[in-house]
Amino acid sequence: MRSPSRTVITIGFVLAQGFQPSFAEKKADPDISDLRGRKIDSTVVVRILIDKSGAVRCADAIKGDANLYQRSQNPAMQWHSKPYLLNGQPIVVETWREFVFKKNKVDAR
Repeated sequence: MRSPSRTVITIGFVLAQGFQPSFAEKKADPDISDLRGRKIDSTVVVRILIDKSGAVRCADAIKGDANLYQRSQNPAMQWHSKPYLLNGQPIVVETWREFVFKKNKVDAR
């Protein structure tokens, strides 16, 4: 009796937060021009999926001020990274970006 064949599909790897910034080739910051003068103090964490070419295919804010989610997701989609390699082959990865909103500026990590 033959055992059924199995197909294993790797959809990607999850990277530790803080591991990826050196791979970023293109970054975009949230537009906060309409929030000038308001007290902002929040960190929004955006989960992203990076494809084999280094393009962001999905961005989903998962933590922080919900009023800043869309402002963080949109620029996260514009980021581009060098492809992540495993054994010399590009792979799909899931990781995070943090957008730190403080006073009148945003620090994207």
